[in-house]
Amino acid sequence: ESLTFGETYLLWMEYSRGKRRNRTLQEYRRVERKHLAPIRSRLLSDIEPHDLHRLHKSLGKRGQVLANRAICQIAAVYSFAKKHLKLTINNPCDGFEKYPESSRERYLLPQELPLFFKGLKVLKQCHQDLFKLCLWTCQRRGNVETMKWQDIDLASKLWTLHGDEMKNRSPLTVPL
Repeated sequence: ESLTFGETYLLWMEYSRGKRRNRTLQEYRRVERKHLAPIRSRLLSDIEPHDLHRLHKSLGKRGQVLANRAICQIAAVYSFAKKHLKLTINNPCDGFEKYPESSRERYLLPQELPLFFKGLKVLKQCHQDLFKLCLWTCQRRGNVETMKWQDIDLASKLWTLHGDEMKNRSPLTVPL
């Protein structure tokens, strides 16, 4: 009960290692270092919903998605403390109203393709190939960068991405 948010956060990060991707953990650390300083030294039991509303509003001026992610991270730390540290504390994030978010749907339009291919010509061949493969397969750069021959069936012209390689953890078969 006498742990600070910062101390609990470090325990949560240690617990999360191996359960989350390194890139996700790096993003968590960045958000904590840059934006959660106002609550870092406070006792978990002393942080009230109005404190988080103030923090959320302040962060929302920089970016609403950032503000929402910070609150989600704080909520996860409290959930960890209750479940794994057996602390009897209220989660000040319960019932928190976040900013509305919309998913991004950006793709190259047909009239943009010539400029895209022209822009590729200034890159090294390996980077040209990478971005063309991303375009042709509609896959994330990270997935294409970690593509393995063992996951490609040349006879069937299929590339299998295993769930542990995917952002949403669901396996995917990509036609080539």
